[in-house]
Amino acid sequence: MTTTTTDEYDVFVVSKIKGLPEAIQNMVESRPLLKDSLQISVGNPNDIQNYDADVIVCDPPLCATVIQNQRLKKRSRILRQKTKEIQWIQSTFTGVEPLIAEIQNEPEQEELTYTITRTGGIIGPSMANYCLTWILAVERKLFEAKALQQQREWNHEQLSFRASSLNDLTFAILGLTADGLYIASTLKENFPKCTVIGYLHNVLDGSYDASSFPDVSYVSNKLDDILVRSDYIISMLPNNEGTTNLLSGLTLQISKKRSPVFINVGRGNIIDEPSLIRGLDDNWLAAVVLDVFAVEPLPQYSRLWDHPNVHITPHVAALSFPEDVAIVFCDNAESFLQEKTMKYLVEYNQVY
Repeated sequence: MTTTTTDEYDVFVVSKIKGLPEAIQNMVESRPLLKDSLQISVGNPNDIQNYDADVIVCDPPLCATVIQNQRLKKRSRILRQKTKEIQWIQSTFTGVEPLIAEIQNEPEQEELTYTITRTGGIIGPSMANYCLTWILAVERKLFEAKALQQQREWNHEQLSFRASSLNDLTFAILGLTADGLYIASTLKENFPKCTVIGYLHNVLDGSYDASSFPDVSYVSNKLDDILVRSDYIISMLPNNEGTTNLLSGLTLQISKKRSPVFINVGRGNIIDEPSLIRGLDDNWLAAVVLDVFAVEPLPQYSRLWDHPNVHITPHVAALSFPEDVAIVFCDNAESFLQEKTMKYLVEYNQVY
C-alpha cells in the first residue's frame, strides 16, 4: 500500500450505529492531517452495493458484502475500470465473524489486496463492569433479598455477608484477550486477594510469559484444570471451530464440587442449551449469566427464559458507541496516511 498525506481519499461510512457518521466527520475535522486528506460520504445499508471509495467504514455483515464485491471486481475488467480500488475496510464492531466467514468461503483463499481492521480496545471497561456487577449481585445475595421483600420477610441471617469472603474466590477467564485481561485487572482491583486464572488454548503450560498476564496467577491450556479450580467461569471466547461446544456435554461435571457461576460475554456457541440446563439441574453450576446465545434473539420457546438460576441480558454487555468507534477509525486513519501499521488488524485465520 502506498499512501501519502498529500493525497485525498474518499471514505464511505455506512452503519446501523446511530450518530457514527457525524462522530467521524466531527473528529476528522478536528485533526488537521485527516481534515486535509479524507472526504467523508454517508450511505445506508442498501448503498453498500454501489460504493465507490478508497476506504469503507461499515458493520461486519456489510463488510462481508464489500468483500464479495471486491472479489467480483477482481474478476471483471469492466468493474475494475469503473470503480476505485478499495484500500482499507474498517469494521465498526469488535467481533468480525461474518467477514471472516466470507473470506474463508473463497476456495482459492487468495491474498487480499486491501487491509481490514476491526474496532478494538473499547469494550474492556464495559465487559468488566458487567461481570463485576453480576458477581456482586450474586455474592451480596440481591436476588434472595428481592424474593424476601416480595414475601415481606425480614431475614437478617439469610442475607448475611462477609466482605472478605470475596478475596477467597477464584475467577477463571476463558480467553485472555486484551478485554479478558481488563476484566482480570478489574477483579484484582476490587478484590485484591482473589485468585484469577486463565484458559488459553494455544499456550504451553509453564512456557508463557507471566509479564503478559500481570493479574493472572495461573494460565493453562488444559480446560479441566481450570474448571475444577473455579468459583466463577467468565467466557470471553470467540466463535470458531475450536470453541464450538467447548463446554457442552459432560465437560462441566468436573466443576460440581465448587458449583461455579458461569458468565458468558464471549459467544454463544461455547455451550448448547441442554448442557446448560443439565449443568444447573445437576448442580454442576450454581447459576448462569448469559449475554450471548447461539441464536439471537433468544427464541421464545427456549427453556432458559424460565429457569430460576438463569439471568439473561440481550447482548448488551458491551456496545459500540459512535464516539469510541470514531476514535479507533481516526487513529487508524492517521496511521494509514503515514504508512504506519494500523491497530486491530484482522487475521483471517481467527474469529474475534
